[in-house]
Amino acid sequence: MSHRGPIAHGVILAAGMGRRLGADRPKPLVEIAHGQTLLGRLLATLESIVGPGGVTLVVGHEADRVRAAAPGIRAVLNPRYADTNTAKSLLLALDAIEEGDVVWANADLVIDPADALRFAAQTGSRSLVRRGPVDPEAVAYTEGPAGDIARIGKGVRPAAGEAVGFNLITGADRPALADALRAAEDSAYFEDAMQACIDARSVRFRPVVASGLCREVDTPEDLAEVRRALRGGRP
Repeated sequence: MSHRGPIAHGVILAAGMGRRLGADRPKPLVEIAHGQTLLGRLLATLESIVGPGGVTLVVGHEADRVRAAAPGIRAVLNPRYADTNTAKSLLLALDAIEEGDVVWANADLVIDPADALRFAAQTGSRSLVRRGPVDPEAVAYTEGPAGDIARIGKGVRPAAGEAVGFNLITGADRPALADALRAAEDSAYFEDAMQACIDARSVRFRPVVASGLCREVDTPEDLAEVRRALRGGRP
């Protein structure tokens, strides 16, 4: 399969139940601007860097409804979405797609498309981050002496900032990450597998700092802030 973008594949993790948001629909289908859902915006952003046909969607909770919102997009089912976490969802996607670089994101992420394009133009395995104070529930990171990510995950303190859930693994590094995802507990986040690779010195992840709108939508407060930002003209 050929792609127009500089990166071979994109993955959106949309299998979770998203209970904290309390929406009346699957969280990826929540509207964040007029006629624009979380999933629709993120899909357009990823297709801008991998090209049409380059995105794989991992579904689980209300899978048919989520699939229907993204016609023509390849979908992989996580049948154990209620019992597993993002590590196993990402593994299912990696096992389903061809070799090459993969950029992946949680389906509840809103980012500036310009940040995504700048992220795609970098080299090496990497993670999009926000520097500054970190919410207690957020995934945080620290940097080592060489500027690579030293620690990543929930509860990491003191933190350099937040790792927002938008990452890239190079084709060369994919086998190491896949092995770590396979070895991870069912309850593990993909960041746990990233940390295992960092500890084993099998993959180096470099932080790329976001400059625009960059936020996961976990709670009603997050949703209200994103809607305000988009109404205010921020990209």
